[in-house]
Amino acid sequence: MPERERVPPPPPVGGTIRAILTHPDPGLRAPCTAAALVAPAERERLAADLLATMYDARGRGLAAPQVGRAVRMFVMVSVIIATSRFETS
Repeated sequence: MPERERVPPPPPVGGTIRAILTHPDPGLRAPCTAAALVAPAERERLAADLLATMYDARGRGLAAPQVGRAVRMFVMVSVIIATSRFETS
């Protein structure tokens, strides 16, 4: 029987969990501002919120427009957990 896919534990980010928009919400098609034009403190807060929301949803990645922010920014899990059928537990 294959081992269940494991998601790495969330890092301590202290962000706020936000609602995730889904298709056909018009906010997903809004033009986005470059992340470099967002104030650094606001950009850090948005990154923390994106991470907290992504881990709460047990996702692999999340973009700012998906939480209602028209900013070109995303977060993702970059850890690959390989499992082998020969692995013993």
